[in-house]
Amino acid sequence: MAPHVNAIIASVDMVFPPITNSEVAMASKNPAVVSLLRTSDFYMIGGRAQSYFFDISVEEASGNMLFGIAVKGGRRGKGPFEAQRIAHSLWR
Repeated sequence: MAPHVNAIIASVDMVFPPITNSEVAMASKNPAVVSLLRTSDFYMIGGRAQSYFFDISVEEASGNMLFGIAVKGGRRGKGPFEAQRIAHSLWR
């Protein structure tokens, strides 16, 4: 039996699409942009924590993949990727 898995999905409605690092680097050289951001009441700087997989294995008979995922300096967790179960739920 598969272990109980808690999951959360979050979404953000964006006013403007994400800006790439290269676009930010170019914009930060523009005095008008810098001035606007300094007077703004709201802007966001975001980043994605480095994460990695560990203890990866495949159950040959079922095709399930077992793995762990960790966020650098944060949480770790392990669980299965049940390919057949997902495929069956998609084509019902």
